[in-house]
Amino acid sequence: MSGRTVGHPGLDRVAAAAARYAESASRERQLWWVAGELARALEHPAFPLPADALVEDLFELEATTAYLALGAAGELRVRASAKKPGVDVLHSTRMRRTVLTLLAEQLGLDPDLPRRPPLPPAKTPVPPRPREQLREALADLQERSLGGESVARLRMLAIGGMVADTGARSGELVDQDLNDLHPGLAAARVRRRPQGSTADGPTSVDAVALLRQSSTAMAAWLRVRARIIAPAADDPRDRTRATALTGSAWALWVSIRSNHGEIRRDGSAAPRPAGTPLGARGLAYAWNDAVATVNEQLAGEPGWTPLPARMDQLRRGVQPTGFLAPSEPPLYPDAERAVELLDRLAEHARALAAVLAQADADGNELRACRRRLRSCQDWVWFEGIDHRTTLRTLQEAGLMGGALAQAGWHPALLSSLDLAHRYGRAVKPAHTA
Repeated sequence: MSGRTVGHPGLDRVAAAAARYAESASRERQLWWVAGELARALEHPAFPLPADALVEDLFELEATTAYLALGAAGELRVRASAKKPGVDVLHSTRMRRTVLTLLAEQLGLDPDLPRRPPLPPAKTPVPPRPREQLREALADLQERSLGGESVARLRMLAIGGMVADTGARSGELVDQDLNDLHPGLAAARVRRRPQGSTADGPTSVDAVALLRQSSTAMAAWLRVRARIIAPAADDPRDRTRATALTGSAWALWVSIRSNHGEIRRDGSAAPRPAGTPLGARGLAYAWNDAVATVNEQLAGEPGWTPLPARMDQLRRGVQPTGFLAPSEPPLYPDAERAVELLDRLAEHARALAAVLAQADADGNELRACRRRLRSCQDWVWFEGIDHRTTLRTLQEAGLMGGALAQAGWHPALLSSLDLAHRYGRAVKPAHTA
């Protein structure tokens, strides 16, 4: 038993039994949510069954029809909401039908459900030109910012480039960390979590090439992100005088200012400092604010079509360009493949280090060594081997400090990785099965 209850013995029993076989934590929450709605439906004057009805009767056609209608109308919410019914209601109704079936199975019943609701209409994707205008508009707004650079706009410029190139969802974006950036910021890795997936973790991984503008925006974001993670010594946010936030220095997308955080049991707020990893909702709010600013600034300009506030419409128009296509990255690194690639990388690194040590190094030989090493390093990253392991291999082979630039590492990413080891956990947890 989970200890949860909806106040109805029959529904408590059925929900607890179904939850034991739930394929994910999300599905377990849905089971208890529907059970709670059914309990509240029994108290609703428009529901056809009495409050003391048998739990088996809740899966008859008259009861399921009334329950789905009340749920879609928002009549069974715990708290009142100003949200109007719309497309989201169709998604919720389809989920309720699925959960009703799962609950009924625990009673050995086949629920009698009304006709299945239609699929929600697909939103119109944003055409390519407005996506390019998004990059241009955010960059232009950044240049025109008064009193120096706008950190919020730099972050959104980087997020906008990432979405326009990869088609990532907000939940996939907040799952990204520094290891998901290519050493030279030429690509990004996205762990896909398709809508409607019942898996707890990602179902696949994409390695997507980033356009030059996106790479430039990412470098700018990493530089300001570093000042958030590690403020100046006289800054009140100085992390050296506070406990490091677990994982905060590894997340790619972090907050730029402190917020109230969670509410403690005594009613007081537990503040979250700037540099806290963004959640999907926080990222969406930040995105909406940036898009609203762009639309306001460019309203009335020739050729401008206002961008939608929802990231989904921008995302749905994207056709990502695979990095090292047509190969597909593994969901998790393969140990044997990793050993093979790292041995090869070390060999190329030693060759490059030897050439760099020569006072009269041949330019053609230097370029050839650099090309071979970078090509191998692309595959190392593509396979999901973390940056810490890659850098250790390069350093043991004699490449360190400024020589890492010859290996294709971007200084902004190297600085971010340094901060991750100083202010986050000593070792970033790997994405493992």
